[in-house]
Amino acid sequence: MSGSDEQWSRCGQGLGARDSTFTAPTDGGGSLGGGAEIRSHEDVIVPRHDVQKLLGEFRALHQERLQRLEATDDGTEETLKLKVQIMQSYISDLSEQNDVLLQTMEELEREANRRVTALETELEEHVAKVTEYKEENSTLLTTKENLA
Repeated sequence: MSGSDEQWSRCGQGLGARDSTFTAPTDGGGSLGGGAEIRSHEDVIVPRHDVQKLLGEFRALHQERLQRLEATDDGTEETLKLKVQIMQSYISDLSEQNDVLLQTMEELEREANRRVTALETELEEHVAKVTEYKEENSTLLTTKENLA
């Protein structure tokens, strides 16, 4: 196999989550550094900026593959097949990204609902206390007026 053939032998095989392993960087203490985090469907927490960087790298990888293929485009059927493989790989990666984003949105929705429920419960407890204190205050005012 020539260098050029070898270069394209793996074209379009996909680099999605099923084919590669990505490890989130830690700050040395086991916790992740950085700002906001995104959980994947496997509960791996990845800082948002790392996810954006990774998505950009996937996009750049597919663009680079297509550009290199365009530069060596000889119009053969093999070249067209490679283009199709690259596009199928890109579509597969986008589909996986959409799945992860959907799962993340569903998890965020569940967490938001849980927090809203907790806040509603807390608010109801405070309203009950305020009502109780108002009644106690009214009783004390009546007692004070009766003593005067």
